[in-house]
Order: sequence, then C-alpha cells, then structure tokens
Amino acid sequence: MLVFYRGDWCPHCRKQLGELHSRQADFTSKNIGLVAISVDEVAAGRALTDKLALGFPILSDPKAEAIRAFGVFDEDTEIAWPSIFIVGKDGTVVKRWLADTYSQRVAPDDVLRDL
Repeated sequence: MLVFYRGDWCPHCRKQLGELHSRQADFTSKNIGLVAISVDEVAAGRALTDKLALGFPILSDPKAEAIRAFGVFDEDTEIAWPSIFIVGKDGTVVKRWLADTYSQRVAPDDVLRDL
C-alpha cells in the first residue's frame, strides 16, 4: 500500500498515518505492507516516523517523481494529493482511493472493507 500525504506539517496527514499505523496488523494479515510518501526531506520523514512511532517506512520524494508517476501531484500546492494505492506484486495498481478534500481522508476501515 502506497500512501501519498501532503507533508509532516499537515495535521490531517499525521492523523491518517497514525490511524493506518494502529491498523497495521490488519493490513499485514492481508499480506499488505505500508509505505508513505511525500515531498518532505528525509530528515522530516524520519522525525515524523519517530514522533508517531510508525511501524512502516516514510519515503522522501522531494522532486515529486513518484508522486507525478501516480498522477497525484497537485500543481497548485506542489505536493501530493492525499491518496492510497494498492499495488500488486506485478506492479499494477489494484485499487486506489483519492481524498475528497485535503482534510477528509479514506478511513482504514473503508480500505480494509474494500479489500
């Protein structure tokens, strides 16, 4: 599971990442690993991982290459639009969820139900 988030400064993102972490065992039971990606520098991602005690990696994409490749780069803000992708072992996108607004996110329960 790839989780694109706006940045470590975003309270909605921090909340979502914490909720995903709290349900990580449920995702793991379905053989789904989590990775979160933003344009933040490595140090910011590391600090956020430590602050939230996340059990999954946060990746830095400062040039937004992966964010653009998945089609969730917001040209107005130059950050990722909040979204979740399930990527199969063969690299194909199996499912995706895009946030309706920057402040409303797909809940982990909804993701698990859709899987």
